[in-house]
Amino acid sequence: MASQNDGMTVAILGTGAMGAGMARSLLRAGIEVTVWNRTAERARPLAADGATVATGPAEAVADAEIVVTMLFDTDSTLAIATEALPAMANGAIWVQSATIGIDGAARAVALAAEHQVAYLDVPVLGSKGPADQGTLVLLASGDPALRERCSRPSTRSGAGPSGWERTRGPDRGSSWCATRGSAR
Repeated sequence: MASQNDGMTVAILGTGAMGAGMARSLLRAGIEVTVWNRTAERARPLAADGATVATGPAEAVADAEIVVTMLFDTDSTLAIATEALPAMANGAIWVQSATIGIDGAARAVALAAEHQVAYLDVPVLGSKGPADQGTLVLLASGDPALRERCSRPSTRSGAGPSGWERTRGPDRGSSWCATRGSAR
């Protein structure tokens, strides 16, 4: 699929209800998307929407500028990331979006550092409907420069960082909250 977003490529690992909706929202925004799921049958329907369906995590992330993980829990997220991170392109960003908690996020940060991969923790608020509509609320923390790299003009899909408002949590550093998407 030809991207309308100056060549941005995104891989989504985990295409359950949330990941599939996020992928469709990005595709509607003209972003090139590669998807993978542990159960391949859950990823295959996204090909009809324009996604490239990969056979494994390493294949999915090989050419991606942004890699989104939307998996079941901390253990599955870290297991798949352990396989995917070594295959990520130099300079790619891992956007971890599953609900993995503070301890899981700390483990993900350590794993990203071990593989010298840039990392943003971006859990989402919403369900299948908002994921499909591109209106998820994104709660992000991490390096502000990484957020800027993820915030290109047509990524306002509720599936990736855009439309951010800066907030500051007590002793948590800078965070961003995207409260609206504009996928069309």
